[in-house]
Amino acid sequence: MPAKIENNWKTATTLQRKLFIGCFIAPALLLIIVYAYWPIFATINFSLHSWNGISKDMTWVGFDNYIRLFKDPYFFSSLKNNLLIIGVSLLIQLPLSFMTAYMIYKIKNKWGEFSKVIYYLPCISTMVMIGLLWRYIYDYQQGTLNTILRSIHLPGLAKVWLTDPNTAMGAILVVVVWVYFGYHCLIHSAGLNSLPNEIIEAARIDGATGWLLIGQVIIPMMSEVLRVSLIISLIGSFQFFDLIWIMTSGGPFHRTDVLATYMYNRAFQAREFGYGGAIAVIILICALGATLLQNLWQRENAKGDGIDDI
Repeated sequence: MPAKIENNWKTATTLQRKLFIGCFIAPALLLIIVYAYWPIFATINFSLHSWNGISKDMTWVGFDNYIRLFKDPYFFSSLKNNLLIIGVSLLIQLPLSFMTAYMIYKIKNKWGEFSKVIYYLPCISTMVMIGLLWRYIYDYQQGTLNTILRSIHLPGLAKVWLTDPNTAMGAILVVVVWVYFGYHCLIHSAGLNSLPNEIIEAARIDGATGWLLIGQVIIPMMSEVLRVSLIISLIGSFQFFDLIWIMTSGGPFHRTDVLATYMYNRAFQAREFGYGGAIAVIILICALGATLLQNLWQRENAKGDGIDDI
């Protein structure tokens, strides 16, 4: 039977081959259009209308929702929090996860491998469970953090962490770093284990040790792995919703709102689906823009390396 199919394929015309391939591609393409591309175009359409999400009639308002958006102080506050998450991810989470992965790589024993499992556990837990867990940790009366502070005779440092405007966002950033630290650590660990030992040993013989070995040998060889981790971190920073919603719902006074929570607040609580759609479009643009800038930066670096090699 396979030989017969092969002979039929060889004798088939170009159109028949295209139709045959199209029959296999069509179901997956249909699912992508229905569940990925159609919601994007529908959201863009909502953003150009005023609609409460219930009535059949939508009022065309053009770009009024976007004009209102850029006059909304809460929108800029939410965007600032997203940028803050990006900054913490790039400056604390990724370097910390890389150095931890490098330490495990150098140790190379069963305890190091077991630690990667421990670090990764938060990633396989639901964000709802993690949010509830940290709400309990930060609870003023019975929370673990305040209990420890009181037990070591520092009751003055105990705070209402998630309802104090001065500490709420900082408390969430700690959780953000903790949740995805193990995920990036696992990616970096896989990249380190794939490096050729011959090159690293040759660099050590030439005198490259410590930070010189990391900066001049290991990081350049792991550029693609680090690039993947960076893209995931950038895009993920604009998609935070469930964790923050469970912990603070964007409060107090919108101090912990990010674009996704503010979008949900406007669309599903204030019944302003058009305005919420405009915020969703901005989230999409920010995520695509961050990826595009990172790709352009990577491409320029690749061109520079090619010129140096010549």
